Amino acid sequence: MSRTDADLQHLLLREDNTVDWKAGGDPAKIAKTLAAFANDHQRSGGGSVLCGVAEEIETGQPRLRGLDSTQIRQLRDQVLNWCRGRVSPPLSIQTEQVTLHDQPELSILLFHCSASAEIHRLEHKIPIRVDDRVIDARDPEIAALYRRKGAVHFLEQPQPGA
Repeated sequence: MSRTDADLQHLLLREDNTVDWKAGGDPAKIAKTLAAFANDHQRSGGGSVLCGVAEEIETGQPRLRGLDSTQIRQLRDQVLNWCRGRVSPPLSIQTEQVTLHDQPELSILLFHCSASAEIHRLEHKIPIRVDDRVIDARDPEIAALYRRKGAVHFLEQPQPGA
């Protein structure tokens, strides 16, 4: 996955149900957002998290803060560990370090997760993306996810010999 400046500029237009900006990097929050993208509640096909991009509170516009190479390496490793070890089933994500041609001193760490055929849990909760927020799904949303993804909850599975 190699992003061009145009691709990155498109991701910097606004946060929505497929794009999330993080100024720094809390691996737990990033993993939760990626799990929500994989769960694909709004049927958007997944999404991307850009680390090193802050949102200006007053304007809602992105401010490129960037991350240094040590921060990028540590954050990438921590998020991958969360996605493999604490998300069930584990997430398959793509990562990329992106440097802007007009600002070579800034690097952004990009995580991308496509929509999954499975339902992903993080710490026994099912995160979903609703517009530009990540929330824990409630019963109606969980039921809709199970129906749409063709998953049958273990309590609804037939028991041979019962």
